[in-house]
Amino acid sequence: ELTLESQDVTQFGKPDLRALEGDFEVRGTRQLNSLHSLDGETRASTRWIITLLPRRSGSLRIPELQLGQSHSQAIELQVLQADASRQDSASQVFIEATLDSNEVYVQAQAVLTLRIYHSVALYDDSSLSPLQLENAKVEPLGESRTYEKEINGVRHG
Repeated sequence: ELTLESQDVTQFGKPDLRALEGDFEVRGTRQLNSLHSLDGETRASTRWIITLLPRRSGSLRIPELQLGQSHSQAIELQVLQADASRQDSASQVFIEATLDSNEVYVQAQAVLTLRIYHSVALYDDSSLSPLQLENAKVEPLGESRTYEKEINGVRHG
C-alpha cells in the first residue's frame, strides 16, 4: 500500500496514477479525510491509500505522483518474488464480533459490534446491507466508521 497525505484542504480529486501503470497494477484506492484538534489548533488532512500489485520482481520505482500543484517524491523499491506457500487468504479478510453482555433478557438492549478487517482492497464498506436477526429488532447506533489497525504487522482497514 502506498499512502499519500496532504494538509492542503483546497486539494480535491485524487492523484494521477497513470505513471504507475507500467510496473504496478492499481488494485484499489481509498480516500480518508480527517480533522484533528490539538491544543486549540485544528488541522485537516486528506490521505489516499493506494493498493499496488507489482507486475514483476526486482528493482522498481514508484515515480513522482501529482495532484494539482502538489507532487510526491519518487520511491525506489526492491520487490522480492512471493512465496506461494505463505499466502493465507483467510487472514486477508475476517470478521470480529463482540457483544456487550454475556446474558440478554427479553426487551433488553444488547450492543453487537461487528468489525470487518481487510488487508486487501474491498468495495466501499458503507454499502453493506443492514444486519438482520430473527426475533430481534435491529437498530444501528450511528454511522459505520472506517479506520485502520495493524494486526500481526499487517495494516487492515
